[in-house]
Amino acid sequence: MSRRPLAALAAGATLTLVLSPALAEAATAAPHVVKYPGKAAPAPKATTFRAVSPRTTNGLTAAITATSSGARSFSYSATASTDTASTITSYTFDFGDGSNTVTNTTGTTSYEYTRAGTYTATVTVKDAAGTTDTATTSVTTTGSDYTPYGPARLLDTRNGTGEGGTPAKIASDTAVKLKIAGNGSIPAGVTAVTVNITPTNEASGGNIIAYADGATRPTTSNVNFGTGQTVAALATVQVGADGYIDLYNDSPGTIDLIADASGYYTHTSASGYTPITTARILDTRNGTGEGGTPAKIASDGTLTLTIEGADGGLLPSTGVTAVALNLTATTETNNGNIIAYPDNTTRPTTSNVNFSANTNIANYAIVPVGADGKIDLYNESYGTTNLIADVSGYFTATGTSSFVPVTPTRSLDTRTIVKGTVYADTAAQDPYLTLSSNNATAYAITATVTNTTGGGDLIIYPAGTSLPSTSNLNWNTGDTVANSFNAIPGPTGIYAYNQSNGTTDVIIDEYGYYTAN
Repeated sequence: MSRRPLAALAAGATLTLVLSPALAEAATAAPHVVKYPGKAAPAPKATTFRAVSPRTTNGLTAAITATSSGARSFSYSATASTDTASTITSYTFDFGDGSNTVTNTTGTTSYEYTRAGTYTATVTVKDAAGTTDTATTSVTTTGSDYTPYGPARLLDTRNGTGEGGTPAKIASDTAVKLKIAGNGSIPAGVTAVTVNITPTNEASGGNIIAYADGATRPTTSNVNFGTGQTVAALATVQVGADGYIDLYNDSPGTIDLIADASGYYTHTSASGYTPITTARILDTRNGTGEGGTPAKIASDGTLTLTIEGADGGLLPSTGVTAVALNLTATTETNNGNIIAYPDNTTRPTTSNVNFSANTNIANYAIVPVGADGKIDLYNESYGTTNLIADVSGYFTATGTSSFVPVTPTRSLDTRTIVKGTVYADTAAQDPYLTLSSNNATAYAITATVTNTTGGGDLIIYPAGTSLPSTSNLNWNTGDTVANSFNAIPGPTGIYAYNQSNGTTDVIIDEYGYYTAN
């Protein structure tokens, strides 16, 4: 074929190309199709067109900013939008959750999302010439929803679970780093986790401090223990940006440590929390929750407790995903523990309450609820036990509150207050919790009694309300005991009532709060 260049055409001239017979036939022939045996031919690739706003000609530029005003609330502003060629006449806000748009002339609006999550909000700005321009911003709610999990054992230093398979006690003044995000089916982006923490085989007395990995270790505490004591306490722990939490052994000796997860919080839509006035829904001593017939739980026996519709129907009849309970074992005839888990599921190898014979010991638990609306309470011991369950809240897809974790903070310590010791049948007031959030419906706290001069129990309840007949933690003379609780505040905080025949100091640590959606 000749490769001589074509001569330049004169202005207005026409170039005519004549195809050879072979080329002409090829040009009109059907296209060649490649067939793939057993599969459809691949679809042609789509072409994507990017729309470009003609800002250089119309002068209209949209802008939007978002400011968090609550756990799921944002204030939006498009007042920074400009128009050099005309006058802006309207702003239309689309909040990115499928709700109705809002159009106004002020360029500002507020919106509260019904569920936790990340959303893309869009403003469409229109001017007098009919020109429009859009701007977007991404927002993530502060509040987190709850997803029940397991229960499942994430850490057991006795056998190497959570430590790469190598058993190793935690040394004095040392923290173990525990993976949460990506552990099992717990996803990335988890903001907090509920774990039941159990120290055992201690060489000395002390306490455990749980906190987000990468953060400064706080001066709070979650579990207090004596030498050789096996004791458990639930902790709601903020998770570090790397997906880990730290569990610090604040004692002069080594310890073994167990951590069982029962749920986690994320910014994605899941279950919200509804706090309720604490109510007793199980007491085997008098038949409450057992159809009125008192009956201890037998050795290796299981009690099935109905959650949905409980408390005279105050709990919903359907849709409860988890329940917040204070479990108290009493009048035990042998040592053992209680395992709480969803009904009609395989009993896990976790534990919730560890007890010795003839003790009164309580531990808070957030228990996943079975599909039938029930939970199982298993007595893992060689003896019988009575069991009490006080409900303080529940989780559902329509729950009224979401959780906001905070840096662990000690809000009350009567040891540091002149004449702060709490006398028998007297309440200590903690007004400082109200500083965290004006919209708090409940606070995730750990209450600790120490310097106890008589046995008794502590009752946490809203300031300014009547004393309930339930209790939160039990102790004997000289004990230092901690227990967690989702506490409903009154107008001036919470009360911690010393129901004993002696004095005690009271410590309250805050780990987060629930805020109304």
